[in-house]
Amino acid sequence: MLVGLLKAIFSRIGTVLAIFASAGSITLVSVKRTPDEVAQALLDVIDGRMTKLEWGGFITQPFDDPELEIIREKACQVDWPLNEQGQETLRGLSDEAKSLSTAEE
Repeated sequence: MLVGLLKAIFSRIGTVLAIFASAGSITLVSVKRTPDEVAQALLDVIDGRMTKLEWGGFITQPFDDPELEIIREKACQVDWPLNEQGQETLRGLSDEAKSLSTAEE
């Protein structure tokens, strides 16, 4: 439980630190995520283990992996609070991320 809380806190801190303002523009720094991390995060949203604030951090921070970035961009299209269609979409995206993990092995 404590580990999960610390991960959530550091993830939010990372999101804040990833945003740099310079000359009136905002640049988002991409982050490294594994396919398993992305898949689990999407399932956490479906199961109610991720708050709206955490979800906001997840969908606004680009990933350095182009295939995972496509999944993140699709997830951005899902409305909050989740309805059945949104849950199905995220579940499909989670499966897509898992398949990337399997392909790496």
